[in-house]
Amino acid sequence: MKLMKNLRTVLAIVLTVIMIIGFMPSVGVGRVEAAESNENVTIYASKINEGDGANGAKWYLDDEGGLIVNLNYSYSLYLDASISLPYIYQEWQDTETSGGFTISGSQKLVVEVIELERELTINGANITAGLITSWGNVSILSGSTINATQLDVNGADLTISNSTVSVSNSDEYAIAAWIYGDEGGKINITNSTVTSIVDDPEYGNIICHNGINLNNCYIKTPANGKVDSIVEEDNFYSVNEIVSFTVYHILDSNGKIPAKIEIVPGATPETTTKTTTPASDNSSNTTTANPKSYKNEWVDGQWYDANGKTTYSPKGSWKKNSIGWWYEDTSGWFPTARWQKIDGDWYYFNDIGYMAENEYAGNWSAYSEGYWWVGADGAWDGSEPGVWRLSGTKWWFKDSTGWFAKNNWYKIGGNWYKFDAEGWWDENAK
Repeated sequence: MKLMKNLRTVLAIVLTVIMIIGFMPSVGVGRVEAAESNENVTIYASKINEGDGANGAKWYLDDEGGLIVNLNYSYSLYLDASISLPYIYQEWQDTETSGGFTISGSQKLVVEVIELERELTINGANITAGLITSWGNVSILSGSTINATQLDVNGADLTISNSTVSVSNSDEYAIAAWIYGDEGGKINITNSTVTSIVDDPEYGNIICHNGINLNNCYIKTPANGKVDSIVEEDNFYSVNEIVSFTVYHILDSNGKIPAKIEIVPGATPETTTKTTTPASDNSSNTTTANPKSYKNEWVDGQWYDANGKTTYSPKGSWKKNSIGWWYEDTSGWFPTARWQKIDGDWYYFNDIGYMAENEYAGNWSAYSEGYWWVGADGAWDGSEPGVWRLSGTKWWFKDSTGWFAKNNWYKIGGNWYKFDAEGWWDENAK
């Protein structure tokens, strides 16, 4: 009996040990997952084919060559080599872990679809894509270059900073920041160029719930055009409530909706109020003239059309910011890429509306190959135009008086050129 009792004791101990050992693997896996759930996994483009597709893998390439990651980790795709993928897809995991996805590196990524459940950060990368969509915040930063057909953020915000983003060929809308429930829907753009093109502009080029916040950039409008925004209501993307969306597009001079909307770097014209003219005040010289002689020009803030009529009611004035001067009327219109006569003097305004100064500016329609000198006040001084001339294989720049550029830098048509002591353009000068 004593032997049996001792045997039962030994068996009990053995069974207990076996049970403990049997449970140890599952306990161990749980601890590993908890420890690794916030791990950042770096995927090198040059080693993209090394992903393990086994059960529980952090990332892998599927049978179609798409990159599959899960939400238990944060990922960094480093473009140390140019690669092409059909898609980048984030598998859904039953976890509260927030796993973001970052793309960086100097090489190029070509991908049809990027579809993520968490935050996407693009940091200085060059990406050509079809659809880019995420249910987390999307941030495009630090000199990134993005060319896509659609950029779609759901229940989160879109941030673009110091980058170039072109979204085109979209059927309905190009850039969208939707709200989901009470979350997201704002677009923030800082010092960036953003171009949005849609096949049918009636849908709107940019759609967002909480509006667009522009910092050191503005929506560029065509000559005589304006920014147009329409507020629409829908409950499809919300939870138990109707929410509003703002649809942005621009109107051209004929009041039509073009397919392109462009945001460019520069101070927003509407935020500046200084109205001093940069040129000498010519009002005393112009107001004494017969008003009927004014045509296609601004005089004392009043526009005179081709027939000398003053039916256009908005008033014009000079404005200035840290970049330069421009002329804008009270409707928001300002001249771009053109010469404009204002208070008796001619001024040239560049592609984004700033006045040219101390340069040979713009082409004149009546003399298309010439450039006219404008001084520090921006006004054409009445001098003869300068023109480019080719002698053999060398270029030089001269006017009809015999003067030619030499031994200096000159700004011509918005670009700087260096001329040597003999007057030849130095193509290698930087």
